[in-house]
Parts: sequence; C-alpha cells; structure tokens
Amino acid sequence: SLLSAAGTHTESTTMDVRIAYASETGRAEALAWRCRSWLRLRNVTTSDPVPLDALTSESTTTIIFAATAGDGAPPSNGKKFWSTLLRKGAPRLDGKRYALYGLGDARY
Repeated sequence: SLLSAAGTHTESTTMDVRIAYASETGRAEALAWRCRSWLRLRNVTTSDPVPLDALTSESTTTIIFAATAGDGAPPSNGKKFWSTLLRKGAPRLDGKRYALYGLGDARY
C-alpha cells in the first residue's frame, strides 16, 4: 500500500506526497492532518493538506481523504475536482500513485 511504502524509514525518503481533503464537517480534513503528521514522523516529505479543489498535479504521489455530504454528494470543496474528472479530456492518472480514503454513509 501507499502508506506502507513509507514504512518505518529512519532516513529521509525521496517520496514527495501531496495530501488533499474534501469535507463539510471537518472529519476528512482532520484525518488528512493526522496522515501528514504520521508521514513526517517517518521522514516523508509532504506539504500541508489542502482542500481537494486546490490540489495540483505536481506530485506523483497523492493521498485524498473525501467525505460525502448530504445524500452522498461531494462536499463543496470537492465539487470542482469531481466535475473536472467527469469531463471529456480529464487529467489522466498514468504514472501517478494515489490513495483515496472515502468517508460517509455506506448507503451512498
């Protein structure tokens, strides 16, 4: 898994991880910050988590924490990202490493 790739290295690793979140209540954001702390304790280079709509494609490794809102809709800070993925000619994920953690009601 992506997180186990970070392992328990004691030296600084060359993995550069971007972390993003989509959340209305703050739960996904809180998990994103905990992930950042966990990675930094393992000497993995990572920037502060950002709202999903502010995510750029600079990194080859990305971790996304996304919660649903209301009846399973994307949170307001993830709607632009979601609509971009649905468009023809959407950015490709070839050569990218990513993990997506979904939070919310399993009915949606």
